[in-house]
Amino acid sequence: MKDLIIGCFTGYDWSTVQYWANSIDICGFKGDRAVLVYDTDSATVDRLKALRFRVYPFDPAEIATGYGYGFGFEENYAHRFQAYYEYLSSLPDIDDYRYVIATDVRDVVFQTDPSPWLFAHLGEKKICASSESLRYQDEPWGNESMLNSYPRLYDRMASRRIWNCGVQAGHIRVMRDFWLQLSMACAAGLEAADQAAYNILLSLLPWSEITLFAMSEDGWACQAGTTAWPDRIERLRPHLLEPEPKWDGTFACTSAGIPHVILHQYDRVPDWYPSVYRRYESVDERTSAIASVGVADGSALSPPPSAAAVKQRKHETRAMRVHLYTQCWNDQFMLPYFFRHYDSLVERYVIFDDGSTDRSLDILKEHPKVELRRFARSDPHSFELSTQVLSNQCWKESRGEADWVIVTDMDEHLHPQELRDCRRDLDTRARFSNGQRERTIRHPTVMEDVPAWRSMGTNDEAEHLQSRRNRRD
Repeated sequence: MKDLIIGCFTGYDWSTVQYWANSIDICGFKGDRAVLVYDTDSATVDRLKALRFRVYPFDPAEIATGYGYGFGFEENYAHRFQAYYEYLSSLPDIDDYRYVIATDVRDVVFQTDPSPWLFAHLGEKKICASSESLRYQDEPWGNESMLNSYPRLYDRMASRRIWNCGVQAGHIRVMRDFWLQLSMACAAGLEAADQAAYNILLSLLPWSEITLFAMSEDGWACQAGTTAWPDRIERLRPHLLEPEPKWDGTFACTSAGIPHVILHQYDRVPDWYPSVYRRYESVDERTSAIASVGVADGSALSPPPSAAAVKQRKHETRAMRVHLYTQCWNDQFMLPYFFRHYDSLVERYVIFDDGSTDRSLDILKEHPKVELRRFARSDPHSFELSTQVLSNQCWKESRGEADWVIVTDMDEHLHPQELRDCRRDLDTRARFSNGQRERTIRHPTVMEDVPAWRSMGTNDEAEHLQSRRNRRD
């Protein structure tokens, strides 16, 4: 099944929406994408269509006529939820979709593909909500909004955690119906307060029981407006419910250094947004900006960039492409931890299964990034020699496709900081030792045969490994 990213905006042009739109392309998302637009220009529509967006015009004033809003649509952001409901209701192939992800457009970028994270974490839940890491009573804007919009419910909500309305996701049919209820709840407020209505609904049955309430530390979304905005963080820091996010120079990350899937409100953090703009702006927009500066200050314009320079610029603005090769044999209990660790880093998994008889194959077939293959022994008498041959050869198909390849065992977890250090290392044959086993990462265009891995564990570990090998041989 495929997933869908959807957005909605009024009055924006390409200069504003390009970062959101380009990030969906750059992060490696393979599903469909749609955007509902009002009061934009044809050039912006054409640019969105070029990025494979389905673009649908809507009229927020017309949508608002069916509700008793006590305020004009200019103040009311709830119209987007009614638009989402109507759009999803019109899809003839809605059952071909699994998840839908809806975010704000102006100040959101996708740092990594959202589909693997949702697959790994949502489980039996139907909705994913993103934490602002604060309670209502401790966040002045949210507190005032709840008090003014739903005063009779304020005491019930004041001590509850705030869930951000600008990043929502879940199973598509559930989200469709939830958004209709959210539109109706917004109409009941004394002021326009979509986030207050959103939080009230999530606190009620049945929504509270079917929602995954994801904290920032879970790696789903970074809400920078409450956790990193310099204008507010000193006042809010004593009330934060979890560690502040980190900036690694490229991505907003959890305190453990894992990039968040989604970055929201990045434009409020001066140390962050220049890097975000550079990473996700369109190549021609950057060239135009440079040219404009040249004209404004009277300096001579540089000649147009060469084709090679443009190609290099595109390479710099997209995410690093990492392919991972590994083997599987009855690893149903290890696979969730394996994917949770690598999903934010790896674009493509190639997994060779050696005849698993547990649920491993079902798990692998469900993962959107996995190519499942059968492990064919090149030496029918030796599992170890067959594995060595596979490790020496499998990665070579990634030449010209990936920036880096990882060849590893299912129970070996390389940390992203190590990979970033490796990428910066001029010696592309970097190695890292975890005290038990040496792992090798190489650039796929220069990598030669991988030497046989050496077991460096304790005697007990060696006996366990030998027992496993004997079963498989």
